[in-house]
Amino acid sequence: MEVDFFRQEDYEYVIENLAQIWKWIFLKGYSFDSFNVRGRGGLSLWLFWEYSRDGGFYDELLRYIRNLLNNSRIGLIQRSEVGKPYRARRMKSSDYVRALNNLPVVVERTLSTYRVQENLFVAHFVDKILSDIHEMKEVLKIARRNSDIAVKRDEDEKENEGKNIFDDLEARADKYYRQFLGLRGMGFLKEIEKFPQFHITSAILNSPLYAKIFQKYIDYAGVLMRGPINRELELSMLSNYRFFELYVLFKIRDTLKNYLHIEPKFEYKVLERNILEEMELDYFLMEWDFHYDSKIVLRYQNTVPAVEGGDKGDLFSISVWMRPDFMIEVISEGKIIVLDAKYKARLERYDIWQMHAYKDAIRRKGDKGKQAISMSLLVVPEYYKEGNYELYSKIDDYEVIEEVGTGIVEIFDLTEPAFWKRFWKFKI
Repeated sequence: MEVDFFRQEDYEYVIENLAQIWKWIFLKGYSFDSFNVRGRGGLSLWLFWEYSRDGGFYDELLRYIRNLLNNSRIGLIQRSEVGKPYRARRMKSSDYVRALNNLPVVVERTLSTYRVQENLFVAHFVDKILSDIHEMKEVLKIARRNSDIAVKRDEDEKENEGKNIFDDLEARADKYYRQFLGLRGMGFLKEIEKFPQFHITSAILNSPLYAKIFQKYIDYAGVLMRGPINRELELSMLSNYRFFELYVLFKIRDTLKNYLHIEPKFEYKVLERNILEEMELDYFLMEWDFHYDSKIVLRYQNTVPAVEGGDKGDLFSISVWMRPDFMIEVISEGKIIVLDAKYKARLERYDIWQMHAYKDAIRRKGDKGKQAISMSLLVVPEYYKEGNYELYSKIDDYEVIEEVGTGIVEIFDLTEPAFWKRFWKFKI
C-alpha cells in the first residue's frame, strides 16, 4: 500500500535537482536548450535514454507496427472518372443524352485503399519519431562537442567521463533511426506521404493493434511538470517509489551539506546492463556519488558484488550481490550507514529482512570478516504502528536502533541535525 505524501513543492524540489544532475552528466554543466522537454512530443536527452533502452518504448512500438503491417485495415473510396456509359451504375440526368449517343460520361468507381485514417495516423507517428531521433542525433553531436571543450578547459580532468554515455546514445540513435526508417518504407506505410493529416476514428481507439499504438502516441513525451528554475522534466516515467527515493537522496545530500558546511562533488559511473537490472521504465543505469572533501561519501545505487576482489578496503557481500539505495561512508572512521527508501504505509517482512541482510552480509576486503555496516535503516514517509502490527513494536525507537543497528526512521528525521549527532558518535 502506498501513501499520499508528495506536495507540489516536493515535486519541484526533485525536478530541479534531477534536472541539474542530468544536465551535468550529459552536458558537463553547460546550458543547452535541448535538455528541456519542449511540449508534448518533444524529446529530451533524458527521455531518449529511457525510450531507447532494451525492451523499452521504441522496441514495443516497433513490434506493434511490424504486426500491423501484416494486419492493417483496408478501406473503400469512391472515385469519379470519365468512362464508357455501360460502366456507370448510376448516371446523372445531364449525362443521359451523352450515353444514348455512346459518348463518355462521369463514372463512379469503388476502390480499395490503405489510405484510411488509422494508417495515416500510424504513418504520422512514425514520421514524428524519425524527426525527433534525427534531431536527437544533431543534439548529441553538439553536446559531445561542448563536453569535449569542457574537458579541455579543465586541466585536472584527465578524461571525458561522459564519452561512454555519448557513444551509447549515438549508437542507439543510429539503431532506432534505421529501424523506424526501414518500417516507413514497407507495406502500406510506403504508399503514404510524409506527415499526413489524420483524425481520430473509432477503429484507432477500439482495434487492438491500433489502440496500442495510439496509447503509445498519447504517452509519447508524457505530461510535464515545471520547477521553479523553469526546467522541465518528464515525470510520467518516474514511479512513486523512485520519486520518493530521489527525494530522500537529495534531502540527505542537502542536510549533510548544511551539517558539514561542505559543497559535495558529484561523480557517477555507468553500470553494466546485466547487474541487478530492474525492469522499470525509470531505471537509472548509473551509480551516483557525492563526495564531501575526504570526510564523507554519499553513494546512491552502488552495487556490492558477491566477489572478494579489488583492492584492500573494497566492499563485497558474503551472501549475494546487493544494491542498497544509499550508503553514507565516513572515510576516517571506516563506518558506513546503509539506508533504503520505501514508499509504503504498510511494510512487508522482507523489507526488514533486507536491512538485516545488508548489515550482516557486507564486508570489507582485508578486514578479517568484520561487518562493514554500522547501521542499516529503512526510510519511510511516515511510520504507522497500527498498520505494521506484525513488526517489532519498538522497531522505530531510537534506543533500540542504537542498540541493534537496524530499524525504521521517517524522512523528516534525516533532515534534523539532532538525528545525525545522536547516531554518529564517531568524529566527522
